[in-house]
Amino acid sequence: MKYFKLFKSVKIIKGFNRSLIFDSTKNLIRFIPNDLFDLLNAEAGFNISKQKADSTEKNKITIDDYLNFLISNNFGFYCNSLCEFRSFEYKVEDFNLPFDLSYLIIDLSDDSIFDINILKQIIDCRIMYLEIRFCHDVTISYFEDIL
Repeated sequence: MKYFKLFKSVKIIKGFNRSLIFDSTKNLIRFIPNDLFDLLNAEAGFNISKQKADSTEKNKITIDDYLNFLISNNFGFYCNSLCEFRSFEYKVEDFNLPFDLSYLIIDLSDDSIFDINILKQIIDCRIMYLEIRFCHDVTISYFEDIL
């Protein structure tokens, strides 16, 4: 059996529509599909043979694409046995912050309606980092109106 394992410096974070994979030693961040997050999440890796055996031909191609992406970005490595796979310990490092939420990203498009009440909620939730992304060109005055 063949396995894939993430390097210890690589962390994955699940989002609502897509997830992130982050290598802390290289400061490399990439978006990944939530399906790939689900594959990797249990043990920071997965049994390639088992996943392919349980998949359709189309999904086998997707798994190969995922593996090519992970290897080409040097996010992990192959293991040839379960013993080897388990010998690389991967601990989920929990830490506590004095915030209800660490990050909040708001995407605004042309047809988005920005409710000013959200600002009070952001303050009440004690959000550490706020990122507002505009999917269209904005003027300084538009941005100032939001703030």
